[in-house]
Amino acid sequence: MKTERPDLRSISQKSVDELEGYSSPPSPVTNMVQDVLAARKVPLADLTPSQIRLLISQRQGTKYLLPYAVALLEKNPWIEADFYPGDLLAIVSRVDPGFWPPGNEWRPRVLGLFRHALTIGPTLDEYDRNATVENEVRQVLDKIDGPAA
Repeated sequence: MKTERPDLRSISQKSVDELEGYSSPPSPVTNMVQDVLAARKVPLADLTPSQIRLLISQRQGTKYLLPYAVALLEKNPWIEADFYPGDLLAIVSRVDPGFWPPGNEWRPRVLGLFRHALTIGPTLDEYDRNATVENEVRQVLDKIDGPAA
């Protein structure tokens, strides 16, 4: 009898499908669903910022993808993943704040990232600045930390 070998690859070498399992969508599928299904098959370390934004926006693999999104945003909070400067920041700011319980290691990083984004937002030129995203981020910070004095 042949025994199955354990999968010793790191999480970064696995796809969302491998980590969460796969369930086929109802037919017919839209182009966006096709894009989500394709991105779910890519190892986490190979996902593009656009694919990370898409998957998080569709609540696919968020607990695995959030660290990758945070790492990208720590380098550039206003990165344009797909549509406009700050689109990845906007998606991450929409993740339920309960995702980062008080003792969670990601909470201080994400909150620091949000504060940093608001600090540098006013220094961006008018084409890269997005007041809507700034307001979303500010609302999340107010909800978690209380309004700034």
